[in-house]
Amino acid sequence: WNTLIVGKLSPWIQADSEDDQIRRNSEEALVQELNFAAYLGVPAFLIPLRQSNNSNLSRILLNHLLTGHHSTVFWIRVPLIAAEDMREDIVENDPVMRSED
Repeated sequence: WNTLIVGKLSPWIQADSEDDQIRRNSEEALVQELNFAAYLGVPAFLIPLRQSNNSNLSRILLNHLLTGHHSTVFWIRVPLIAAEDMREDIVENDPVMRSED
């Protein structure tokens, strides 16, 4: 149990949202999920980066590490391609259709 299970951040959490209400709710939920994962003894917690600015997310994670007495490791999933370059047809192997500007 304590070596094979990885926690995963809920997909709706946006700790760096520009909307204050969404950001505050996301911060509270993120702290709750981190604390619950620590309570369960989950050895790792997967956190995907969904936007370019993640300073608030970083602050929350650092605060969790500095104030807790647990050994949770964060696995940060960093996108290797820009969001505007992502296409669905790459996965499906469709031919590339580019329009000339």
